[in-house]
This record gives sequence, structure tokens and C-alpha cells, in this order.
Amino acid sequence: MNAAAPRLPVVLLWHMHQPQYRDALTGEYVLPWTYLHALKDYSDMAAHLEENPAARAVVNFTPVLIEQLQEYAVRLADHLHSGAPLGDPVLATLSEAPLPTDAQARAELLRALLRAQRRHMIERFEAFAEVARALSAGFGRADRLYGFAHHVVSTTFLGTSTGVRRRFTQPTGSVEINAKRDGASAWAGVSTPWFADVPIESMLAELSMRLDWAKRTVDLPAGRYETLMPPSTVADMMIYLGWSMEGRGAQEGRTALSAPGGGTRVGERLTTLPLTLYSDPHAAGLECAPFVHATTSSERLSVFDNGMDVGRVDWIRDGTITTLAYPRAAAAEFGVSPAAPADNLLMTGGRASMADMVAATERGLLLTTLWYIRT
Repeated sequence: MNAAAPRLPVVLLWHMHQPQYRDALTGEYVLPWTYLHALKDYSDMAAHLEENPAARAVVNFTPVLIEQLQEYAVRLADHLHSGAPLGDPVLATLSEAPLPTDAQARAELLRALLRAQRRHMIERFEAFAEVARALSAGFGRADRLYGFAHHVVSTTFLGTSTGVRRRFTQPTGSVEINAKRDGASAWAGVSTPWFADVPIESMLAELSMRLDWAKRTVDLPAGRYETLMPPSTVADMMIYLGWSMEGRGAQEGRTALSAPGGGTRVGERLTTLPLTLYSDPHAAGLECAPFVHATTSSERLSVFDNGMDVGRVDWIRDGTITTLAYPRAAAAEFGVSPAAPADNLLMTGGRASMADMVAATERGLLLTTLWYIRT
């Protein structure tokens, strides 16, 4: 390089290539790399160029790669339109197609789903690495396992004409597993915001224990029985109770929280148990937006309250109904204080473990799920 030519010409060349992964005899794709790279890499590179319009680069796609991308586009459109097979066993796991029932086929599918570069794509995320390791071990056992892991991180930006500017990032995740053995089935699930400390081993142990229980059946005559409910079952019921605690409906005599003769049942004691049901946007591990951000108005929330602070609200305290949900306008109408629910719900009131309660029960029912009674 000399003084007359101080700049070195550089060409940025992105060469996109994939071999043909479609089996010529079956028509199925035996490896998923074409569509995975299209989702994760090719689109990202295009986005980087769009964000930097002054950038100059050459992008080259090989003909066999373009052919596969076009075929995936056609197959996806046909599948969404008419339910045609996708022709890719890994991609089909995201559709309604039934999963293989043969143990060997399921193991092969699991290996395909985990066929990521372990060091750079899995082990760099410690939480995901542990979940993948534990699930891999579980799927190699005798029980047939089904399930999914779900993770979403969403950011809410709120702005109003009065100058309110608020933002909150919400991580939401869950791991759910169904197990089957000899015609019996069981379910276990946990929520996790960041996939840290997911108790896969204890979940698999619980599923195995419940399937062991299913080996013995008992005929029970109709009657009243003491019923034990684990947290997941109680949560199913408390969620519906939380949804029904709107003030206007109770004031107008339209809900179970309406008092006979008018008014609401606030102040009424529901149980002698020290049960407290509350929402709190700052609850450890269950943090959620500390402000109202409604997209539509309802009897619990109003778009005209968007940006209003949300704090802890005790809906039931020590077994007594204490608060109902009121947007500001409804609160002014009925002469009460506004109360906005956060996007979580917590319940306290007991210390005994499920094992302790089972051991102390001579004759009763253990209700492990309310899966099929939702209305």
C-alpha cells in the first residue's frame, strides 16, 4: 500500500450454502438445517443490512439452497391451507401431526431436536444445558413422555397523551411433561421465568410415583370425602376466583360475590383457615408490570387507567374477602377505592407438605388435576 492509495478495497461476501437434505426416494428432509438457518441466520443477516443502509456487501445463495427454501415455503403454505404433510419430521413437531409412539423413533426424534452445537448453542446457556441433559435422560427411560418447554420474553412500552412513559420486560416460561404407562397417564409442570433451577428430576420422579399409584384402582360409592389438593390443582381454581372478583358485577348482583339484598360480600369470612389470596407485581420470582397496561376495557381494568401504579392487593386476607377490582371510574361511582389486579396471583395459608397431609388422612381423595373441568 502506498501514499497514493491509502485505502484497501475490501469486499464483504456472505456465501449462503446448504447441501440437499431432501431424501430423493421418500421426499422427506432428513436434516433440518435449511429452515433452521433461514429462521436464525439468513433473516438476521438481512436485518443487519436493512439497519445499516450505507453498508455494502455481496450476498450469494447457491441454487440448491434457494430450491430448498422455495420448497419449504410451498410445503408450509400447503400445510397451513389444507393440512398437507410437511415432509420434515422435526418441523412437524410444531404442527398437529401425532408424535411417533415407538420408543426408538421417539428417541431418534429427541436426538434430532437436540442436534444443536452443544458447546456454542446449548452449553453457553447453563439453564438450557441442564434442562436438555435432564430431559434427555428422562426420555431414555421406560415411561413414554410427552411435553414441551415454552419461553417468551415480551416488552411492553406505554405512552399516553398526558406524557406518561412506562416500560416493562416480562419473561414467561414453563416446562410441562405428560407421562404414560400401561394405559395410565400423569402430568407435571412448573413455571420458570429464566429456566434456572428447573427440577426435571423431581418432576420425573413425581410422574413415576403417580403412574405407580395408577396400578391400583378403588371403587368409591357416591358421597362426601375429605379432598387433598396439590398447589397446581388449587391454582386452577384460584385463577377463576381471581377473574371473578370484579366490583361492578358484584355491586349489580351478577356474580357469586354479590351479597343477598344488595351490595357485595366484602368483609364476609369464607373460611377459618388463614388463607390469603393476593396479587403483587414485585413478588419474588413472579414479577410483572407494576402499572396498568390494558389493551381493551373490562370490568376489572380500563384503558383510561393505563399507566396507573399497581401495587400489592389482598383480595382475601386470613379467610375474609377484603377487596374487589375497580377501575377508577367504577370506584368513583360506587364510593370505593380503585384496585387494579397485577398479572400474578399468590396464595398463602398452609405449611404442611402434600406428603404430610396424605400421611395424616385415613380416608380421602387426592385430586391431582382439574384438567377437564374448565368451563
